[in-house]
Amino acid sequence: MGDISHAVDPLLFEVLLFHSALRQYQTHFEKKGQHTLTENYSVLKPEVTELCGHRVGSFRTEFFDALLENQRLFIAGQASSHCVKATLEDLIGRIELTDAELFKKITLLTDCMSPVQPVPGSPDFPAIAHEFMYNRCAGLGMTVCKSTEVVL
Repeated sequence: MGDISHAVDPLLFEVLLFHSALRQYQTHFEKKGQHTLTENYSVLKPEVTELCGHRVGSFRTEFFDALLENQRLFIAGQASSHCVKATLEDLIGRIELTDAELFKKITLLTDCMSPVQPVPGSPDFPAIAHEFMYNRCAGLGMTVCKSTEVVL
Protein backbone atom coordinates (compact mmCIF):
# COMPACT_ATOMS: atom_id res chain seq x y z
CA MET A 1 0.00 0.00 0.00
CA GLY A 2 1.17 3.49 -0.77
CA ASP A 3 3.99 2.71 -3.17
CA ILE A 4 4.06 3.55 -6.88
CA SER A 5 2.99 0.02 -7.92
CA HIS A 6 -0.24 0.54 -5.98
CA ALA A 7 -1.14 3.74 -7.84
CA VAL A 8 -3.77 3.98 -10.57
CA ASP A 9 -2.15 4.55 -13.96
CA PRO A 10 -2.28 8.30 -14.74
CA LEU A 11 -4.15 7.81 -18.06
CA LEU A 12 -6.74 5.58 -16.43
CA PHE A 13 -7.10 8.06 -13.57
CA GLU A 14 -7.77 10.84 -16.09
CA VAL A 15 -10.52 8.74 -17.69
CA LEU A 16 -12.03 8.03 -14.27
CA LEU A 17 -12.06 11.74 -13.43
CA PHE A 18 -13.69 12.56 -16.77
CA HIS A 19 -16.29 9.82 -16.21
CA SER A 20 -17.01 11.14 -12.70
CA ALA A 21 -17.54 14.67 -13.98
CA LEU A 22 -19.62 13.59 -16.95
CA ARG A 23 -21.86 11.20 -15.02
CA GLN A 24 -21.88 13.18 -11.78
CA TYR A 25 -20.82 9.98 -10.05
CA GLN A 26 -17.92 9.61 -7.65
CA THR A 27 -15.42 6.91 -8.64
CA HIS A 28 -15.14 4.27 -5.95
CA PHE A 29 -11.77 2.60 -5.36
CA GLU A 30 -12.12 -0.80 -3.73
CA LYS A 31 -9.19 -2.12 -1.69
CA LYS A 32 -8.29 -5.74 -1.23
CA GLY A 33 -5.76 -7.53 0.93
CA GLN A 34 -6.43 -5.74 4.18
CA HIS A 35 -5.32 -8.63 6.41
CA THR A 36 -1.60 -9.40 6.53
CA LEU A 37 -2.04 -13.12 7.22
CA THR A 38 -3.96 -14.04 4.08
CA GLU A 39 -3.56 -13.43 0.36
CA ASN A 40 -6.29 -11.70 -1.61
CA TYR A 41 -6.04 -12.65 -5.25
CA SER A 42 -9.78 -12.07 -5.60
CA VAL A 43 -11.29 -8.72 -4.71
CA LEU A 44 -14.35 -10.60 -3.42
CA LYS A 45 -12.75 -12.79 -0.75
CA PRO A 46 -9.38 -13.79 0.67
CA GLU A 47 -7.78 -17.16 0.00
CA VAL A 48 -8.03 -18.00 3.72
CA THR A 49 -11.08 -16.89 5.68
CA GLU A 50 -10.23 -18.42 9.05
CA LEU A 51 -6.85 -18.77 10.70
CA CYS A 52 -6.20 -20.42 14.09
CA GLY A 53 -9.89 -20.12 14.94
CA HIS A 54 -10.07 -16.41 14.06
CA ARG A 55 -12.06 -14.94 11.15
CA VAL A 56 -9.65 -13.08 8.84
CA GLY A 57 -12.07 -12.42 6.00
CA SER A 58 -15.22 -13.55 4.22
CA PHE A 59 -17.05 -13.19 0.93
CA ARG A 60 -17.81 -9.50 0.42
CA THR A 61 -21.55 -9.72 -0.25
CA GLU A 62 -22.20 -5.96 -0.17
CA PHE A 63 -19.50 -5.31 -2.78
CA PHE A 64 -20.77 -8.21 -4.94
CA ASP A 65 -24.32 -6.82 -4.78
CA ALA A 66 -23.09 -3.30 -5.63
CA LEU A 67 -21.23 -4.62 -8.69
CA LEU A 68 -24.25 -6.41 -10.06
CA GLU A 69 -26.61 -3.48 -9.52
CA ASN A 70 -25.01 -1.97 -12.62
CA GLN A 71 -26.42 -2.55 -16.10
CA ARG A 72 -23.03 -3.72 -17.34
CA LEU A 73 -19.89 -4.88 -15.57
CA PHE A 74 -16.57 -4.49 -17.41
CA ILE A 75 -13.70 -6.56 -16.03
CA ALA A 76 -10.06 -5.50 -16.45
CA GLY A 77 -6.97 -5.75 -14.28
CA GLN A 78 -3.78 -7.56 -13.46
CA ALA A 79 -3.17 -10.42 -13.71
CA SER A 80 -5.65 -12.34 -15.84
CA SER A 81 -4.09 -15.66 -14.79
CA HIS A 82 -4.28 -14.93 -11.06
CA CYS A 83 -6.18 -11.96 -9.56
CA VAL A 84 -8.69 -11.44 -12.37
CA LYS A 85 -9.24 -15.20 -12.64
CA ALA A 86 -9.74 -15.57 -8.86
CA THR A 87 -12.25 -12.69 -8.84
CA LEU A 88 -14.13 -14.22 -11.77
CA GLU A 89 -14.18 -17.62 -10.05
CA ASP A 90 -15.76 -15.99 -6.99
CA LEU A 91 -18.27 -14.12 -9.18
CA ILE A 92 -19.15 -17.31 -11.02
CA GLY A 93 -19.59 -19.26 -7.81
CA ARG A 94 -21.98 -16.70 -6.34
CA ILE A 95 -23.90 -15.99 -9.58
CA GLU A 96 -24.49 -19.72 -10.14
CA LEU A 97 -26.22 -19.75 -6.74
CA THR A 98 -28.48 -16.81 -7.63
CA ASP A 99 -29.29 -15.96 -11.25
CA ALA A 100 -27.29 -17.25 -14.24
CA GLU A 101 -28.79 -14.45 -16.38
CA LEU A 102 -26.40 -12.07 -14.60
CA PHE A 103 -23.51 -13.52 -16.60
CA LYS A 104 -24.82 -11.65 -19.65
CA LYS A 105 -24.01 -8.27 -18.10
CA ILE A 106 -20.30 -9.11 -17.66
CA THR A 107 -17.73 -8.17 -20.30
CA LEU A 108 -14.08 -9.21 -20.03
CA LEU A 109 -11.74 -6.68 -21.67
CA THR A 110 -8.89 -8.88 -22.85
CA ASP A 111 -6.64 -6.03 -23.97
CA CYS A 112 -6.94 -4.39 -20.52
CA MET A 113 -5.34 -7.30 -18.70
CA SER A 114 -2.43 -9.65 -19.11
CA PRO A 115 -1.34 -12.90 -17.49
CA VAL A 116 1.72 -13.56 -15.38
CA GLN A 117 4.48 -14.54 -17.77
CA PRO A 118 5.80 -18.07 -17.25
CA VAL A 119 9.34 -18.91 -16.28
CA PRO A 120 11.02 -22.25 -16.98
CA GLY A 121 9.25 -24.94 -14.99
CA SER A 122 6.14 -22.88 -14.18
CA PRO A 123 2.67 -23.47 -15.55
CA ASP A 124 1.72 -21.82 -18.84
CA PHE A 125 -0.13 -18.89 -17.24
CA PRO A 126 -1.12 -17.22 -20.54
CA ALA A 127 -2.74 -20.48 -21.72
CA ILE A 128 -4.51 -20.91 -18.37
CA ALA A 129 -5.95 -17.38 -18.56
CA HIS A 130 -6.96 -17.76 -22.21
CA GLU A 131 -8.69 -21.09 -21.64
CA PHE A 132 -10.53 -19.80 -18.58
CA MET A 133 -11.81 -16.64 -20.28
CA TYR A 134 -12.69 -18.06 -23.68
CA ASN A 135 -14.03 -21.44 -22.57
CA ARG A 136 -15.36 -21.12 -19.02
CA CYS A 137 -16.46 -17.46 -18.93
CA ALA A 138 -17.70 -17.18 -22.52
CA GLY A 139 -19.43 -20.53 -22.09
CA LEU A 140 -21.42 -19.08 -19.21
CA GLY A 141 -22.60 -16.13 -21.33
CA MET A 142 -20.01 -13.48 -20.51
CA THR A 143 -18.74 -11.37 -23.39
CA VAL A 144 -15.01 -11.71 -24.04
CA CYS A 145 -13.57 -9.00 -26.28
CA LYS A 146 -11.10 -6.15 -26.67
CA SER A 147 -12.03 -2.74 -25.32
CA THR A 148 -12.22 -1.46 -28.90
CA GLU A 149 -14.85 -4.08 -29.76
CA VAL A 150 -17.36 -3.31 -26.98
CA VAL A 151 -20.90 -2.87 -28.26
CA LEU A 152 -23.03 -0.69 -25.98
